[in-house]
Amino acid sequence: MAHISLTTQSGLAYRLSRHEAAWLSQFRDQDAALHSIRYALAFNSLEAGWLVDQLDDDVVYTTSIVDNFFVRGRDAVRSFLSNRVSTVRAWRHSKPLRVELARNPADGSPCCLHYQRDNEYSSGLGPLHYWLSIQSANGRIRLMDTGIEPSTDTMQASTIFPGFSRSQIACEQRQRPRKVPCGLPLQFEFHIVEGDMSWLEAGREIRHWSDRTFPHAEYRLTSHRPPADDMRRWLYMKGLPSLPCLEVSTRGTTILRIAGPDFNGSLLSAFDGLIVDDTRRRVPAGSATALLEGGDGCMGPALQAVELCFRDRRVIKELAACLLSPEPLVARRAAYALDRLSFLRPATVQPHLEKLLSVPDDARFNGMLRHVAKMLPRFRFAPEERYRAEKLLLNLSLHSDPALRIFALRSITRFARQNRHLREFAGPFIFNHVLCRSGNPWVVREAEHSLDLIEALVYRDEEHWEGPGGHA
Repeated sequence: MAHISLTTQSGLAYRLSRHEAAWLSQFRDQDAALHSIRYALAFNSLEAGWLVDQLDDDVVYTTSIVDNFFVRGRDAVRSFLSNRVSTVRAWRHSKPLRVELARNPADGSPCCLHYQRDNEYSSGLGPLHYWLSIQSANGRIRLMDTGIEPSTDTMQASTIFPGFSRSQIACEQRQRPRKVPCGLPLQFEFHIVEGDMSWLEAGREIRHWSDRTFPHAEYRLTSHRPPADDMRRWLYMKGLPSLPCLEVSTRGTTILRIAGPDFNGSLLSAFDGLIVDDTRRRVPAGSATALLEGGDGCMGPALQAVELCFRDRRVIKELAACLLSPEPLVARRAAYALDRLSFLRPATVQPHLEKLLSVPDDARFNGMLRHVAKMLPRFRFAPEERYRAEKLLLNLSLHSDPALRIFALRSITRFARQNRHLREFAGPFIFNHVLCRSGNPWVVREAEHSLDLIEALVYRDEEHWEGPGGHA
């Protein structure tokens, strides 16, 4: 068999392997099969040039998954496909896309199958999402159509992924999903047809198991009214395999979906080997500090540091130490991460209260001080610690940063609910030093609101404890 090579206008060349040449030879429409190889090569190698040079002037890209979706004309389809390749390139590490050559048994035409991992908790190549078929005219691509009907399961896969060797694909297929620490806050969401109760017994067993394995798990029940016709497309658009269905997620990231109603056995087998029992020594020392010191000015590294805290509690100590960093961005990211943690689990940050009370009262660290002001009311205090926290908040309410002053005023009000002596002092302080001296309308409005709450508390102190006879 003669060697077949594909080229692009930019000078790239690709010689078909013997498996690809054998797959090509089984089709009558050789042009459509070659274009299918080019399509798979474009997305597997992340180079749109393999495909966009072969478009007809009147080419149409359409899909049966979404109603009335058409992209017409060579320039429009070229731009659409180039943007898709760019999107796949941007997600190539967390959500890699792999395209496999296949055959449609209904009419014997060539097609491509799309596999993509949903996130780091997916295994192998990820689930099979949809197929694509190509029709050609005069050696050019005339029509590109994607769909899920007929079912992707009926397509005859070839195990050929142009641009990848078989050993590379086999290695990716063996990839295991990310481990799930026991301390991770999971959400178990049951998707059911409205009125269906077949899932109930299995749901109780899952609740009993997950409460012991994931002590901070949450549970939700979502009822659906699916259409009687076109059920498969409705499920695809919802991202559900079937109904009833169990979706396990953490902070918006789906770990797995299990079709019901027998969730219990499937869930235990899916989690087999994925749960990390000991989460205390999983992160090398200094990992969180390195995250906080890298990147641009965004808070993304702080969110990654929060994830590390659920795998290793020692990371919280690193974050607390970073509050005293001379770099304002590092201190702000550390405070942001601790703010998120203290909102979810205040007890985990409680041992590091001394670091929070020792932060520098410097205008360069206003971004960090905002998060500290928000956090302080969430903790338990000894008398001396409470005095230091209240003093810090009163000082922060005099800063030049309006947002910091607002957060400080809100926290002062929360402290005043529990401290009668602070109520007696904070009211005149806020009136004289904040309300009368601030020119920012948002700060004035927050100061007025704080004064209203403190006055109501003072009135309660004076009137609430009077007995029936007027005696205190």
